[in-house]
Amino acid sequence: MRISVIIPVYNTREWLSRCLESVASQSVPKEDYEIVIVNDGSTDGSESIASEFAAGRPNCRVLSQPNAGLSAARNAGLAAAGGDYIWFVDSDDRIAPDSLSAILDICNSSAPDVIALGSARESSAGIRPDGYYPAELAGCVLSGREMLRRRLLKSVCSPFYVFRKQFLEDGHFSFMPGIFHEDEEFTPRVLYAAASVAFLPRVCYFACAREGSITRKANPKRSYDLLAVAGRLDEHSAALSKEDRYLFSRQVTDVLNAAMKLSRDYTPEESSRLQANLYENRRLLVHFTRCRIPKFVMEGCLMRLFPRRCLGIYRILQGGAARAGLSTERKK
Repeated sequence: MRISVIIPVYNTREWLSRCLESVASQSVPKEDYEIVIVNDGSTDGSESIASEFAAGRPNCRVLSQPNAGLSAARNAGLAAAGGDYIWFVDSDDRIAPDSLSAILDICNSSAPDVIALGSARESSAGIRPDGYYPAELAGCVLSGREMLRRRLLKSVCSPFYVFRKQFLEDGHFSFMPGIFHEDEEFTPRVLYAAASVAFLPRVCYFACAREGSITRKANPKRSYDLLAVAGRLDEHSAALSKEDRYLFSRQVTDVLNAAMKLSRDYTPEESSRLQANLYENRRLLVHFTRCRIPKFVMEGCLMRLFPRRCLGIYRILQGGAARAGLSTERKK
């Protein structure tokens, strides 16, 4: 059993060495895992750091391509990977000591399609648990559908999961190229299709928040990409059995709320354009009323009544929730 750790790299020179060392220092034999670094057209010297790191390490190699985005880099790494299992690790994050050993134990004992990992967020303010699974889930294996039904989806962030490569290949799963928020489109589809999901209720992955990250910048394209993701999930849900469509309605609802949340940092003109785009895609609002979560059902009823006022309704409801010490926003 072998794990391929795929690390896409684009201009993360400041953090790359820490990420690579966290993978290289794992307490498993080198023949049990490989490191596939995909340099996605870096211009800051990251490629040199990756090449120097790979030199003399037979289980590490560097692939280079013109800049095409995170999705394309992950897809390239997946195509080149030789392991039985795939772990996507972002180059500005790090993995915990002994993580690979614990993951390999699960791979060898139950060979699941997916392993859901505990994770934490790391910033200048410290470390806090993020994707947390209770200890009683250790050794538990569920179908992906049952996982979603039990609302055990803690995050759609793909590095918080390890995937069996043959399962991904058989399902023709890949990341949607050219967009931000590709995980929101990829992970729900993969989990729903998984026959078996095992849980590792300990922190294996540290997601590091940093200034300058693409996920922390105000960019209207992020909202438009989220609308595109919502459209893809809507299409996917239409092919499911009626009793399971609500599972994807929950995801579409999260994605649409995320698109509106981002508008808090947009100019009035950008917000107006986003509202027009939401109106053009108003068919997606039906997912609010199908998701079986009361606060979102109410939100969706109002938006369907007044589809030209979605952003205003969202902001009013969110403001009221904030004053009450609540939130209608789901954290990714």
